[in-house]
Amino acid sequence: MKHLIAFALLTCLSLAAAIAADVPTPSLSEPSKKILKNGITNESDLKAFLLAAPTWTWIRNGVPDTSIKFEANGVATHTNWVGKWTATSSRKVIIHVPNIGPHILTISDDFTSFNGVWNGNVPFAGRFSD
Repeated sequence: MKHLIAFALLTCLSLAAAIAADVPTPSLSEPSKKILKNGITNESDLKAFLLAAPTWTWIRNGVPDTSIKFEANGVATHTNWVGKWTATSSRKVIIHVPNIGPHILTISDDFTSFNGVWNGNVPFAGRFSD
């Protein structure tokens, strides 16, 4: 009986892993692909890229958690708050969130994900989503 339970549990875990592995990676929009092809070398390029690919998923403990959208008026709308965002280089974004503190995002080399620090010491991550 123990072997049957172990087999059933292992089968369920394997099936869950296979289903999770089949989730497609979101594709960047054509305008954002064009910006990438031309190169992102400064904060203006990064701002244009984020406006062309505005929606990103916040990831906590490896699990997609909430979303954030970058808007042309400098507003960053997160599921739980609203802040003002500024691209400060070709790879960095600072989001100033009243009463919460700054969020500093460092965009990956392939521009599909980011690592961040909130309030100076709380790490988080994210990825592009459509």
